[in-house]
Amino acid sequence: MNKTVAKEKLTDNTEVRFTLDEVGGRKLAQIRIWVKDQKKGEYVPTRKGVAFPRTKVHQIALGVTKLLNEVGDE
Repeated sequence: MNKTVAKEKLTDNTEVRFTLDEVGGRKLAQIRIWVKDQKKGEYVPTRKGVAFPRTKVHQIALGVTKLLNEVGDE
């Protein structure tokens, strides 16, 4: 099962996707940069991102929350 949970646009041609994927039998969560292929007009994943076991989503969310607290309303 590959499922996009959320997308956040960064620029006209770039977005961050939050996905649940299965790769080689491993169930992963991913946060990855996708860019628009100029020829096809479709978004494709880049190597820029992180994949981790779904069991670690809570810890990742806690880390992102700490970042959010540090950044505030910048």
